[in-house]
Amino acid sequence: MSLLVLGLSHRNAPLEVLERAALDPAARADVAAVALAGDHVREILVLSTCNRTEVFAEVTAFHPAVDTLRDALTSRTALNRDDLREHLVLHYDEGAVEHAFSLAAGLDSMAVGEAQILGQLRSALAEGQEREETGPSLNALVQQALRVGKRVHSETEIDTVSRSLVQAGLDRAFPAIGASSPADVDVLVVGAGSMSALAATTAVRAGVRSLTVVNRTAARASDLAQRLGGSSIDIADLADGIARADIVISCTGSTGLAISLAEVADAQVSRGGRLQAYIDLALPHDIAHEVAGLTGVVRLGLAELGGLLRSEAAHV
Repeated sequence: MSLLVLGLSHRNAPLEVLERAALDPAARADVAAVALAGDHVREILVLSTCNRTEVFAEVTAFHPAVDTLRDALTSRTALNRDDLREHLVLHYDEGAVEHAFSLAAGLDSMAVGEAQILGQLRSALAEGQEREETGPSLNALVQQALRVGKRVHSETEIDTVSRSLVQAGLDRAFPAIGASSPADVDVLVVGAGSMSALAATTAVRAGVRSLTVVNRTAARASDLAQRLGGSSIDIADLADGIARADIVISCTGSTGLAISLAEVADAQVSRGGRLQAYIDLALPHDIAHEVAGLTGVVRLGLAELGGLLRSEAAHV
């Protein structure tokens, strides 16, 4: 038996390819089922985040398992074998272990040192355990990686190496809308998952005037908002929430657009043209790319935020 990690990330694939590779929970389950139906994959864990889609597996043979995992990915993504051949990265045995530890420590993240990957790995492991797709090998690997990651964050200063994507977005958004202080800014967060919670928390810590959360599940929006001293609105009132917000941050995990060009254009009419910034942390993207062409609107997506962080790292 051997360990194998196969996938794509921001390090080896452009954003448009990563968007096509993104997997929702149902797709992750299907990829795992397809892989396990073959003869060469014994355990599997599927990780899909805003900047990577990777499959961790215990396999009986290298080349047949790689073919099986490629077929599983192409069966539930918009990628074909040529796409995968060009961008796919493999880690095997010791390399797979090293990659898992590096990932958990935040060393392989777009924002080096970010700790969100710990929660994402933990959730992926829980999914695999619930479906009985992970066994002794992957459980041991991921649990040890999580322990190593926690120690790295608690015993080193890696968290200070690079700001989070959210902080980078806010730092660019505040001056873009002409805010003299975060205390003058109203923020709307669309979504209530882990990335949205990080965004909302970062905004509140920055000192924004108000935080509003909206989510398709109203109870989750209310819970997140209450924990941070903000308010929540019903998804039916999204248009009004957009119009009132100076900065809109979205990360819903949905496969379609959460905010359309027409909705942003209508918001600008309602606001009388007052400046707005949109921070899109989702993969696939939540906010129509075309909103960047509207007068008075700035759109910051993962590509722009990643560029900001890489530029900062180059000047350190």
